[in-house]
Amino acid sequence: MKILWVKDGKLGHEKQVEALLKEISKDRDTTITENVTKSFILEVIEFLSFGLIRTDKENLREQNFDLIIGAGNKSFIRMANLAIICRNTKIISILCPNYFLRSRFDHICIPIHDNHKKIDTNKKITFEGSLSSVFDIDTNPDVSMIAIGGNNKHFDFDVDSLLKQINYMVSLYPSIKWYIFNSRRTPEDMNIQISKLTSSHKNIYFIDVDDSDSLDLFKKYIKEASMKLVTPDSVNMVYECLSSRGETILLNMPSKKKNKIVLNINALKNDKRAGYISISNLSEGITTHKLEKQNKYFDVLREVEKLSYSILKSIN
Repeated sequence: MKILWVKDGKLGHEKQVEALLKEISKDRDTTITENVTKSFILEVIEFLSFGLIRTDKENLREQNFDLIIGAGNKSFIRMANLAIICRNTKIISILCPNYFLRSRFDHICIPIHDNHKKIDTNKKITFEGSLSSVFDIDTNPDVSMIAIGGNNKHFDFDVDSLLKQINYMVSLYPSIKWYIFNSRRTPEDMNIQISKLTSSHKNIYFIDVDDSDSLDLFKKYIKEASMKLVTPDSVNMVYECLSSRGETILLNMPSKKKNKIVLNINALKNDKRAGYISISNLSEGITTHKLEKQNKYFDVLREVEKLSYSILKSIN
């Protein structure tokens, strides 16, 4: 099977497609060609001209792809344009394209929290949360990890509160090695405070996102960690944790509004599919923390496996 992967340069989108392509490759011999989007304006012009004004895609037509796949708005408009010149190729989106593009896609794969969007039922394939590789292997009881997001439009990122919660968890499990990962969105004052934690705690290790080996170490410890403490502002990060063994625990971050992301996170907590830290105010300036445990019978999520099966079944 020859696959063209249209990439938009956004890590969250590309990680989901990468996980899916790895899963598809387990069942089929695949040759994957990567195509990075460039001029969004030229793609829009081509779309509005119904393909009369074309950018250089002739080399792609000649390769006879079986499947074109991608995620993100920049990828979607290129894929919609490619649908005209690659008429015998299945065009599949991960996440939902703009309404005006949807007719050019053979299948549109969306998370359940986007199920309200108007998509032809014959095209729609749903999955829960976010796509992540499945790691159903034994964890190391002496290793845990903390994944920190940053400023976002869904939850308040309170540095002081998050540090207190991290200290609370480290105090509960003082003999465990804690590996803390930040992200591009993590504010600098949070990074400074994490660095200070490594000086005061011999069992805390900070892996900065700018370190050359940070991505490899993240992949290593998300598989090995017996506990994964994560901020809920990144659905991708939460579902990466839920797709591997070990307990997933959500740090407490007050929501800014009740949107689909917040409702999704609240459902995970209410159903005990993820553990979380609750905070109570005893009096002004005095708070207590409590670890609400994840249901120990919760199984590893296998959404990428289910979606791979559905896609392969639909294109046969």
